[in-house]
Amino acid sequence: CDICDYATNMKYYLKKHVLIHNEAKDFKCSICNYGTNIKSRFKSHFLTHNSSKNFKCDICDYATNMKYYLKKHVLIHNEAKDFKCSICNYGTNIKSRFKSHFLTHNSSKNFKCDICD
Repeated sequence: CDICDYATNMKYYLKKHVLIHNEAKDFKCSICNYGTNIKSRFKSHFLTHNSSKNFKCDICDYATNMKYYLKKHVLIHNEAKDFKCSICNYGTNIKSRFKSHFLTHNSSKNFKCDICD
């Protein structure tokens, strides 16, 4: 990408990525101020406003209107925690959650604001 550091070996992905830099948002939500240039992202966003939550967890009260989110949620009930913190007793099955958790132990803040700091 000529605008940011994004890189890919697929032309299709680069074309989709460049759309995020376009200030004119072709798809605007009529319920909130969300806007995007990517139709599939807009459809996913719009579903979040749907009040009927047809996908329900069998273990707890969690409910969602998207099957994908239910599948990710069910992972938290799995007893085998694939990602375990070596500093505390935190464990999770979701790699992105583990990465976010592990950053909480990092006392040095590598990313600083150029204006404030």
